[in-house]
Amino acid sequence: MDMNSRLDIEDIIRAGVTAPSGDNLQPWHFEAKEDTIDVFITEPDKLDLTIGKHHLYLTHGALIENLVIAADHFGYKTEVTLMPNPDNELHTASIKIEPDTNDYQVDLFRFFKERSTDRSKYYNKPLSEEQKVTLSKPSNNYLEGSRLVFIENRDAIDSLADAVSGQITLFFGHQQLHEMFYRTLRWTAKSALKTRDGLYLKTLRIDSFKALSLHFVLESWTMVNFLKKLSFNKVLAKLEALKYSQTGAFCVLISNDSQTSRKAALNSGRTLQRVWLEATKIQLGVQPAAAMFLIKEALNEQCLQVSEAQEKFIDEKILQSNLACGTTSGEKIIWAIRIGKSKAKKKYPTLRKEPKIMFTQ
Repeated sequence: MDMNSRLDIEDIIRAGVTAPSGDNLQPWHFEAKEDTIDVFITEPDKLDLTIGKHHLYLTHGALIENLVIAADHFGYKTEVTLMPNPDNELHTASIKIEPDTNDYQVDLFRFFKERSTDRSKYYNKPLSEEQKVTLSKPSNNYLEGSRLVFIENRDAIDSLADAVSGQITLFFGHQQLHEMFYRTLRWTAKSALKTRDGLYLKTLRIDSFKALSLHFVLESWTMVNFLKKLSFNKVLAKLEALKYSQTGAFCVLISNDSQTSRKAALNSGRTLQRVWLEATKIQLGVQPAAAMFLIKEALNEQCLQVSEAQEKFIDEKILQSNLACGTTSGEKIIWAIRIGKSKAKKKYPTLRKEPKIMFTQ
């Protein structure tokens, strides 16, 4: 491999890993040779699989989309093969690159570093038709039988906000999920800079009192278990629902129940990243609201054990989401995002580790 090719591949991958990942844990590594980038999920023994594997493929879909856009920026066309090795479920993509002087007018690269999860308050102003057209462009690129919908009716927004906020009830009501959440938190800028992963506290957009409570009261499962008897976790969820409902719309990807393969999850993630970058381009805030759907997938994969009451609660929130989004028989929600004009004056982008790349001949 000549030095220029190696440097270009490094640049493409470094740009690619600005993609979002669940709790910013960046579960990927790469193998590369002169004309190919192979993408792998981090070894399972190094991952937290509390909420299953489905989210890993959504994450890798976003990563793959970033790599394709970055390759175009650096003067390469790409040929993507998803899940190229049937015997290795960790090998998510093989991306063949070839120098190309054509300009495909893909100008999303410059929004990679600007894209972030915005958990602040949004204006309730509805999206314009022009904005919805822009955001809808990626929706049919990768998934047949899927549709992108905008939830704009105020009652439907409030209902969906309440449903997706059920995650808070579970995170402060289920010990395994509670421990997973706290493992990802980075309390100070120093700790975030040290690990370059996880959720830096300031990105949660909570005030000082809530931050102190989160750190010194709610981190203790003994205390949370006591407060749970007083329905404290449900109160937290209601407060979260109020924030989620402050938005111009929800954008939701709905697909056929038959779209359950790893490839379908990867393509769903590719669609999400395109929508997110398009939203960033037109200066809209985005907050993923997919945890309830991922928890349901974890139950389906038998990765998460819950009580009978908790399973009933999850099913009720999924049904509530389906009703708010107008899904029909044989359809399911893949992901949802809260989207609108943000009131935030400052962004808190998350940090990234140096990607692990093994070069081969």
